[in-house]
Amino acid sequence: MKEQYIKELEKLDEKVLKRLVELSKYQKIRNTFSNDLLFGMLKIKLQSEGLLK
Repeated sequence: MKEQYIKELEKLDEKVLKRLVELSKYQKIRNTFSNDLLFGMLKIKLQSEGLLK
């Protein structure tokens, strides 16, 4: 099953892969900062610096 998953990932476009990485980082940050106000402030800061779309 893992090998099939890897083969499917290899077929994806590079832009899609970059977006998946961004989303996984975003989710990790979201899980780390469970306080919604703190997360909202961090999200605005990252967006203003162009680090988060």
